[in-house]
Amino acid sequence: MNEHESEGAMLLRQALALNPLGGGRRNALRAVRLLEQGAEADPDDPIYPYWCGVIYRSFGLWEKAAHYFQQALDRRPDHGPSRLELAWVHMQFRGFDQARAVLADLLAAPAGADAGGAPDLRHDWRLHRMKAVLLLEQGRPLEAFDAYPPNPPEEIHVTQWWREYLYMAEAAGGLRGAGGNAAVVLRRLEQRRSELEMLFGADGRHGAAAEELHQFRALLARLAAATGDADKTNEYRALVPRSSSAYKPILDMSLRLADAAARNALQQGDLDKAIQLWNEALEEDPDNASRRIWLVHALSRRAEELWEAGDAEGAVAFWSEARRRDVTSRELLHNLAVGCERLGRWADANKCREALLQSWSEPGRGGAGQPRPAADAGRGAASSRTEGEAARGADRGALLLSMAENAVRAGQPAEARRLLEAARAAIVPSAELLTRAGLLYASLGDGDKAMEAALGALEVQPGYDPAIQCLVHATRLPGVKDVAALNAMAHALQAVPAGSPVFRHWRRRMLEYGRRALETGAADDAMEAFASLLLADSGDIDAWLWAGAAHMKRGNATGAEDCFAEAIRLNPERAETYIDLGARFLAEGDRAQAERYFEQAVQAAPGPPTHVTIGELCAHIGVPDLAEHHLRAALTGDKDAEPFLVRAICGLLETGNEERVRPFLEEAHKIAPDAVQLRILVAVQHLRHQEWMEADESLREALRLAEERQDAKLLEHVAFFRQALILLRTVGKIDERVFQAQIRALLEQWLAETAAGEPPSDELTVEPVEALLARVPEPVDRRPVPLPPPDEHPDEPVPAGTGADAGAARHDAPGPFAPAPLDLTFFLDLTVPPVGRAAAR
Repeated sequence: MNEHESEGAMLLRQALALNPLGGGRRNALRAVRLLEQGAEADPDDPIYPYWCGVIYRSFGLWEKAAHYFQQALDRRPDHGPSRLELAWVHMQFRGFDQARAVLADLLAAPAGADAGGAPDLRHDWRLHRMKAVLLLEQGRPLEAFDAYPPNPPEEIHVTQWWREYLYMAEAAGGLRGAGGNAAVVLRRLEQRRSELEMLFGADGRHGAAAEELHQFRALLARLAAATGDADKTNEYRALVPRSSSAYKPILDMSLRLADAAARNALQQGDLDKAIQLWNEALEEDPDNASRRIWLVHALSRRAEELWEAGDAEGAVAFWSEARRRDVTSRELLHNLAVGCERLGRWADANKCREALLQSWSEPGRGGAGQPRPAADAGRGAASSRTEGEAARGADRGALLLSMAENAVRAGQPAEARRLLEAARAAIVPSAELLTRAGLLYASLGDGDKAMEAALGALEVQPGYDPAIQCLVHATRLPGVKDVAALNAMAHALQAVPAGSPVFRHWRRRMLEYGRRALETGAADDAMEAFASLLLADSGDIDAWLWAGAAHMKRGNATGAEDCFAEAIRLNPERAETYIDLGARFLAEGDRAQAERYFEQAVQAAPGPPTHVTIGELCAHIGVPDLAEHHLRAALTGDKDAEPFLVRAICGLLETGNEERVRPFLEEAHKIAPDAVQLRILVAVQHLRHQEWMEADESLREALRLAEERQDAKLLEHVAFFRQALILLRTVGKIDERVFQAQIRALLEQWLAETAAGEPPSDELTVEPVEALLARVPEPVDRRPVPLPPPDEHPDEPVPAGTGADAGAARHDAPGPFAPAPLDLTFFLDLTVPPVGRAAAR
């Protein structure tokens, strides 16, 4: 400022000598009074109101300051310092357009204009700083960075300048607000790197400027991260100590750069690379929940790939690692259980399913295995809760059943029974689940509970075949009483056709039970069994016949006649009915009635089969003459009748009447002269009567025929009886027991050879328990389920700025980075020394 020799100049010196900007309010007020006196003494000079305005704005009295700056400009419109200060006042009131207008006039002022001794204001750092702030407010951060003073002015401390320079660089590099170009700013700063590092003491003697140096290098790292250059980011990050407040923003941006690379790898299908990147990032920042969720997602997807490739062991390893990172995911628990089951690690699978069960009691957790939504949109809240609880119970029962099966496979019967009991309490009426429970009980040997479960399944779905087969398994287990098993089957088979294999199986067992009961004198129990048969099939002729027999046992002749008559009425042409009735009356001693029934049987089905059957029964009951009568009637010249011939011979031998056997055999020999067995049996009769020559001739003929047939068994028989012949002709005796056994063996062999084939058996063939378990639907889905994709917008704050802004930024924008908010208050709050000779720092 030029010296004034006037009175006003003297008052100005006195006012500034009071140090009004730093000497306290009293000195400031005294200075203002002196300056006002100077203004009166020199009414055309703007310097007096200018300094009054500077004093008032230094105390934050902006309106008062604006008043004085305007007075100065009224005195001299081209007064540069007043223009600068008035523009600054407008900016304090967010009048940025007014400030621009004031600065435009200022820039138009001639160079070297008087400003109380100030240099040309067009080159003043204050003007450049204000231009930068105004450009920044207009959204032109790169131009603002170019306008800002590149070096610290002498009038302010270097730290003050650095804070603003750093802020401008962040805005120009896109780290704050909108716009910006990180690559351009990074390049410019790298060009000045040596200069700025020297300013802050990069030689290790930086002292108090250490944090500024760290902030500069951190800024380089953050700008490199914003350009996507991970290597350069890590290079600069390594220069910043972790203890520095500037390290956290770099780390966050570096990790988010790794996040972007990991996401890209994930999209490209390079799951191993994505997993590696997220693992490394979590080592740096282990508490980042969002990153951990993405890692779990990548681990799960890798496990799914391995599962599809058939590598269950590898899949379980990745699911286990994912589970270590996220203990809340039901999908991971389910997948681990499925994987362990595939590997046969049944106990480990049950641990996972037990944890899944426990998770159902924790509110607010979703995922695989949770109860299916049961409520429709239009139903009330109470209905929704009821159906939701029902669905939860259904899933719980199915899961417990699956765990019980695992325990069975693991060889833990006690644990399997415990789980089955828990499952039974939770299972909703389901034929598949109840059948599976019954099969598991059957595999544990618990017939009663297996039967109970199977019956429950059949109540839900009558005729369900796996449940019926489960019931058959249960009734065959030790400890299950016949009556309980048969009654259970009778109840279960109500919806099963009478001709089905399982029905025939039950019928055969029920008949056997009734017959045994009748033989032991338990006529009432027997009648209950026969009644069950007739309730199941009223057209069962055998059941009516046995019911009649039970009446006879009770002494109820009328009841017996009624049942027998019903059996005949059902099929008057059935010979077996008459044969059965004849045998019963013959056994009771009523031969006449028996013969009448036998005659009706022959009339219904004349021929060898009927006669042979009657003859065999008569022989067994002990009526040899009647047996011989029917057995002789079975002899015909038909070659196809050989099986009945053999049966007739066996039946006649059973009577024990040797005198009747020989003529019978001779007559049979005429019918079948080539039968080796008949030759041998004729030889036996000759041996009985000591007719050695005839016996020898019959045996020689038998030998010839056996040799022609090359039948080793017949040759053995012939050899045995030739030895017997020699012994009888020499020693005179043989072992009669062995001799009779050989005859029986010969007859049994002949009977087996001539049989037309085994009659169809009523014995039911049931599938093994394992096969039935494979056929019944699984209680739970044994396929892995994918994890839902993570939320693209995590709720965690994302540091992107420095200082207080570091914790305020959020990742709400696309891409790995989000700029911190731009706040011009940062510049407006800074106290800038005025233009003038008395301006002190």
